[in-house]
Parts: sequence; structure tokens; C-alpha cells
Amino acid sequence: GLTIGILPGASLQEGSPNAWVRIAIPTGLGMARNAINVLAADLCVAVGGAAGTLSEVALACKAGRKVWWWRPWRLDPPEGSSRLDVRVFDDETALLRAVEAAMTGFIR
Repeated sequence: GLTIGILPGASLQEGSPNAWVRIAIPTGLGMARNAINVLAADLCVAVGGAAGTLSEVALACKAGRKVWWWRPWRLDPPEGSSRLDVRVFDDETALLRAVEAAMTGFIR
């Protein structure tokens, strides 16, 4: 699929996207760009990650987005809270197959 990078800096000179990004969109928003990443998606796919990835997963859950996470952090909600709608993958091939199946009809 087409990869789009919503970047924290105001220009590409402030930090290049990784090699997989085909369209880079500098925002100048810093960490606030995580909300754009989440709200622009129907399905959020997280790969490993640090605190920024965890914040995107939390935002996605609060926004009612599906989250599929390969090699996730392991978290349990407090007693009495509902479980998060996060599908966990430990096998990247299974994750990629699920993403391809979910994207059927979205990509033209």
C-alpha cells in the first residue's frame, strides 16, 4: 500500500521519515501529530514502539479505531474497566495477511 508519514517537524530537514514512507507530510506539531495519525485512520497498525506508539494506541482506542499491534506492550486495564479493542500479533506474516484482508475494497 501507499505509506504516508505525518512528521513531527515543520520541514523534512528537521528529521527525515524512515525509508518506508513514500509521502512525507511535515506538520510542525511535535507529538500532537499523533492525533492526526489516529484520526485519519480507520485501522491503526502499531509495530513495537516506545511511549509515542503507546500514546497513539491509547488515542486510537479513545477514538474508537481498530488497533492491530505487532510486538506490543502488555497492559491490563484497571479492575472494572472495559478491555481495549486491540488485536495483538506476534507473527508479522499473520499481521500483514490481516491488514491485506482488511484493506480489500479500500485500495483501488
